[in-house]
Amino acid sequence: MQWMIYGANGYTGSMVAEEACRRGLRPLLGGRDAHRLAPLAQKLGLETRIFNLDSPAQCQQALAGVNAVAHCAGPFVSTAVPMARACLEAGAHYLDISGELPAIEAVARLENEARRKNVVLCPSVGWDVLPTDCFAAQLARALPDAEEFSLALHSTMAVSSGTAKSSLGLLAQPTLLRRDGRLQPVARRRHLRQIDFGRNLNLLCAPATWGDLASAGRSTGIANISVYLPLGGGRLEAWAEPLIRALLGREWVRRKLSRLIERNLPGPDAQALAHTTVHVWGEVKNRRGEGRIGRMTTGNPYLITMHGVLATIEHLDRYAGPGGYFTPSQLLGADVITRIPGCGPIVIEPARSERASHQESR
Repeated sequence: MQWMIYGANGYTGSMVAEEACRRGLRPLLGGRDAHRLAPLAQKLGLETRIFNLDSPAQCQQALAGVNAVAHCAGPFVSTAVPMARACLEAGAHYLDISGELPAIEAVARLENEARRKNVVLCPSVGWDVLPTDCFAAQLARALPDAEEFSLALHSTMAVSSGTAKSSLGLLAQPTLLRRDGRLQPVARRRHLRQIDFGRNLNLLCAPATWGDLASAGRSTGIANISVYLPLGGGRLEAWAEPLIRALLGREWVRRKLSRLIERNLPGPDAQALAHTTVHVWGEVKNRRGEGRIGRMTTGNPYLITMHGVLATIEHLDRYAGPGGYFTPSQLLGADVITRIPGCGPIVIEPARSERASHQESR
C-alpha cells in the first residue's frame, strides 16, 4: 500500500516517519515547505511530495496513486477538512492525529460522501483520542444500559509547538458538554468535580472541550458525555475562564502567542518521552444510579500517537470493509489498545460515590 505522512517535518510527523522506516515501511513524505522537509527525506531516503491544501489541483496531483494519508499537520480545525476532501477526491483513506473537537465533528459531516466513495475517514488515531475512545467503549461494555459517561485526564507532560498552537484556538471557544446528544456550553466554575485518579492522586477538575465529546458518543451510544481536566490554578482558574477566552478570542493575541510558541517549544526531549505518564479516569452510570469506574495509565502521548498512526496504517493495508466515518475503536476494535505500546491495562470496578463526588462551586 502506498501511503503518505502529511506534515512529516513536524514533531509528531517526523516521529511517525522514523518509526515507519524502522519497521521497514516506506511512506511518502508530504508537506507545504520543500526546504523544511528535505533534511528528513534525505536522512530516511524517502520521496517527498510538496503541496498546499489550499490548492485542490496540487492536492490531486500529489495524492495520485496514494492509498492512505496520515495527516499530521495542524491546526486541524483549519487543515482537517481540506485534506479529508482531497482524500475523498483521490480515493485515499484518511486518518489524522487531531484532538480538536470542531475538526473531528467537521470530518464526521463528510460521512455520507465517504460511504459513496468507499473511503475510510478515521480522525484522532493518536493519543487524542484512540486510547480514551477504546477506554470509553470498554467501560460502556461493562454497563450496557449506561446513559452517562464522564472522562478525566491528568498529565504533566511537555508539549510540542504544534499541540500548543492548536490549543490556542480551542481555549478561545466556550467550554462544552454533551447533553442528550447535543453539545452545550457550560460555565466551568459551576461544574467542578473531585476526581480520584488512584495512586493517591485526588484532584479538583473542571469541564474541558475535548475530542472525546465527539468520538465517545459514536463509540458507546451514550448521549450524555463530560470531559474533565485538573485545575492547575485551583478555583481561580475556573473563575478566570471568561477573561482568558476573551483575550484568546482576539486574533492578534493568538498570532503573537503562536510566534512565541514556535520559538520556544521544540517539543519533549527523549527523557520526557520516556518518563511522562497520563492518568485516565472514567465513569459510566445508568438511569438506576448504578455505575462503573475505570482507570488506566498510559505512557507519553507522542509515543502512543506514533504507534496509533502505524497501527491504523497496518490495519488499512489489510482492510476490506466499507467506507465511511469511523472512530478509532469502531475501525480498529476497542481491544486494539492492548497492542499499543505504553497503554496500561484498563481496571474497571463498581462505582462508589465517595470516589468521585461532585463539588458545586459556591
